[in-house]
Amino acid sequence: MTGKRIVTPGTTGEFNAKIQGHPDLAVNSINVSFSGGNLHISAREGDFFNFRSLYLIFKLDESNKTLTFDRLLYIGESETTSGFAKLRSELTTAKTFNIDFDVEKGTYKGSFNGVIPTEVGGERDILCSFDLLSTP
Repeated sequence: MTGKRIVTPGTTGEFNAKIQGHPDLAVNSINVSFSGGNLHISAREGDFFNFRSLYLIFKLDESNKTLTFDRLLYIGESETTSGFAKLRSELTTAKTFNIDFDVEKGTYKGSFNGVIPTEVGGERDILCSFDLLSTP
């Protein structure tokens, strides 16, 4: 897994992702946001038409400021189609995840490992880590 420093409006840092059977995600756009009691972290490689993306969602417990994993969406290569068609897989159970965050400082550091289903009946392991600074 190779790291790459990312700078996008409002967010800087590193996001590394390895998707089993495919090249590492070369992230060129990252976003951190809160909405509806959830923390959203999205990482994208490519442009509007040719891209892969990971989207992690964590539920925030306001009473004790802890996060629990909610789901991960992966949009990437399709095993059965070509052209603009994309595989969209959703995972609702993580093997492991670790996240340390400070909303006031805008720091988000963590790691994630999970297995997503593929459209051809198999599974694909996803491993990612991030160290981000997000400003409002």
